[in-house]
Amino acid sequence: VRQLAQPEQLISTAFAGGAAASVGSGTLQISLGSASFGVTIAANQATLADVRDGINSATGNPGVKATLVYGINGAQLVLTSATTGAGNAIKVAVSNAAGSLTQLGYTGAGDTHYTEAQQPQDAIVIISGVEHHSSGNVVAGAIDGVTLNLLTAKPGTTLNLSVSNDQAAVIANVNKLVEAYNTMQGQLRTLGSYNAATQTGGPLLGDWLLSGTKFQLNRGMT
Repeated sequence: VRQLAQPEQLISTAFAGGAAASVGSGTLQISLGSASFGVTIAANQATLADVRDGINSATGNPGVKATLVYGINGAQLVLTSATTGAGNAIKVAVSNAAGSLTQLGYTGAGDTHYTEAQQPQDAIVIISGVEHHSSGNVVAGAIDGVTLNLLTAKPGTTLNLSVSNDQAAVIANVNKLVEAYNTMQGQLRTLGSYNAATQTGGPLLGDWLLSGTKFQLNRGMT
């Protein structure tokens, strides 16, 4: 396992006024990979805390979590993706800005409005010399019929993975099938039965639906 998949995390510049610092009004268009959503910051709700709350409650937010951290220089807005993978980068476009709202815009690496505390990246695993990339740490498409759960990155370390049939599980499933089939056959017999002593028949005695169902099920099992 060369590296694990991880989400992006961005930390804004500090606002000396803390959570109550005025950041101005306007619209934030936030994207996470190919998905995006808008957050409108009104003039009467234009604090850093309002921005945080607006992002977290926004309709269509695909998984961008906003929170505030407080340091010696003031409060900073932290944006964290809920989705791992190199293709799930966060971007923030600002429009109709009044005040200092432009300080919360982010176009990508090199933008000084934010520090990239953690970059988005794919998991990379080498299987029998073949390099495989995955946006998540649960890898289902690298080996036929096998799902890998990547837990720790250990570049250069070779791990042996034994893949074999789970015979006990196969036997248990066959036994369940036999039990269910026999139970079903008993129920079908009851539905089509006739009690000579009481001269009463089952609810589907002589019904073509019952005989047709039995034929289809028996043919399917065969």
